[in-house]
Amino acid sequence: TLLYMAPENNKIADKHLSIIKKHLADANIPYRMASSSYIYTESNVYVMKLSEYNELARALGYQQEMIEKEDEMLLIPGMVSQKQEFKNGDYKK
Repeated sequence: TLLYMAPENNKIADKHLSIIKKHLADANIPYRMASSSYIYTESNVYVMKLSEYNELARALGYQQEMIEKEDEMLLIPGMVSQKQEFKNGDYKK
């Protein structure tokens, strides 16, 4: 898995992505691309749209998620330490 992150409206990001895609193609390495944007909250949590999460999940070969009610959310740990916090119920809102 390769993750390329660039600040929003980064003018050189497209050039970087072109270079990465060229090197992958030259090496005959298959790849799938997905993009997302996120917001960092006051609770120290990154928030993203479910549709973007599912696009990333699909590109990485993971199961897509669904939310049945408007007032629901998914907490998905991005780091091992967060995974343990969520399991222990230590997550701070």
